Amino acid sequence: MLFRSVLKSAGVIDGRNRWSAGTAHLVQIGDIPDRGPDTKKIIEYLMELEKQARRAKGMVHLLIGNHEAMNLYGDLRYVIPKEFEAFASRDGEYRALAWEMYEAEAKAKGVKLSGEDRKKWDAERPRGFFEHRVAFAPGGRFYKWIVAHDALLKLGDTLFVHAGISPKYAGEDMEALNARVREELTDFSKLQDGAVMDIEGPLWYRGMAAGDEAELAQHVDAVLARHGVSRIIIGHTPTPGAVIPRFGGKVVI
Repeated sequence: MLFRSVLKSAGVIDGRNRWSAGTAHLVQIGDIPDRGPDTKKIIEYLMELEKQARRAKGMVHLLIGNHEAMNLYGDLRYVIPKEFEAFASRDGEYRALAWEMYEAEAKAKGVKLSGEDRKKWDAERPRGFFEHRVAFAPGGRFYKWIVAHDALLKLGDTLFVHAGISPKYAGEDMEALNARVREELTDFSKLQDGAVMDIEGPLWYRGMAAGDEAELAQHVDAVLARHGVSRIIIGHTPTPGAVIPRFGGKVVI
């Protein structure tokens, strides 16, 4: 798994894939899901690594990214079939029950489903789909783990956030933004017009990564001052395989 190779190269884990960074802090900046077939393996590995780090007085921090959030509230447009398949264990059992419920709902509406309807229904729900939804839906194992984490993290004089802080949210402190994200992800009725799905919100905003530096310089300085930090570390926006400083090193992608 490439993820482990990256951690080994940084001295975070040893040859047995166990935590070896002592009291260091590892920040995973979000977007584990929808990036390939190993989502389940990586999340389960981070769950275990958190425990190992804690025993060594270190810490593993997961930040909530837009793709974590999307998987929680059911926006699955980027999930590939192999990613679903990795969750398959009780597929037949879950599938049979779900089809029975779907069929009963159709019957209650006076609709008789055909064999073609069943084929279409199956095609829209790849193998492992139901186990994936059980894990990420409210009450699920991965849902509870993700929601227990934050969208923003401050360590020393560095602020970590998945996408960035836009002018719209520049006046809110870290605690308030984290509370908003958690509240919306525990009550999906609050997602509409909330921070989680907002293109200017901390899970989506690309201005710090791709906006004009001259135009946004004052904004970046204001965010740094607001949070009492010297720099902001962000992800979300793809780079050509390199760490890129912007705004004179005040923002790092």
